[in-house]
Amino acid sequence: MKYKIYGYYNSGQNKLTTPIDKESFSKKFLGLKAFEDLKLADEELMAFLLKLEINIQAEEFDKQEANILCELKKCFDCDNFDAV
Repeated sequence: MKYKIYGYYNSGQNKLTTPIDKESFSKKFLGLKAFEDLKLADEELMAFLLKLEINIQAEEFDKQEANILCELKKCFDCDNFDAV
């Protein structure tokens, strides 16, 4: 299993350096409180991070959604109503 995060930003993408480490992920994505509440072992978090891909140059959300619907319609040979 792989995990992907797509983000669209007008600016500030350079604040996130990749590959992301445990400390950066816990601060920037989870927040310290949430990270503590999860009680993840370092090994569990590192295993997750190895399966995580972050794209901070993604298209706007509406364009991402339209592309997904288009692919679903092609894949399942259906119309907009069925794809949603």
